[in-house]
Amino acid sequence: MEESGEPQTARLSSSEAFKDSEDYLYAIDLVNQGYFWEAHAYLESLWNEHNRTDDFAILFKAIIKIAAGLLKLEMKQESAFKTHFDRCLELLNELNYEVFCGIEIEDLKVLVSHMLGESFESTPEFFIKLRL
Repeated sequence: MEESGEPQTARLSSSEAFKDSEDYLYAIDLVNQGYFWEAHAYLESLWNEHNRTDDFAILFKAIIKIAAGLLKLEMKQESAFKTHFDRCLELLNELNYEVFCGIEIEDLKVLVSHMLGESFESTPEFFIKLRL
């Protein structure tokens, strides 16, 4: 951890390197367990490590949007949720991979799209699957 309390993360060298990235795996676990704010901190650090510009950064930003959207849904802010999930889809559409960093991109797009079409009384379960 830095003195600011924000996580320090390491850049991923390849799509397959996710398997050895404790920071990335931890961030995905945080999203899957409903710790959206904490996941956002790790993902933002990874995003910054990739200078916010490469395909890794695009994926991390898309997952940040998922975490932010689900947090807004918990706060009963459905409009903000939809804005974040719409942006997530835009970002995922920029990635031309079948599988990237262990995530089947098309499957994630389908899940995000499906959730955009739903109305929720409570925060639904959301799970990002990794192909190891």
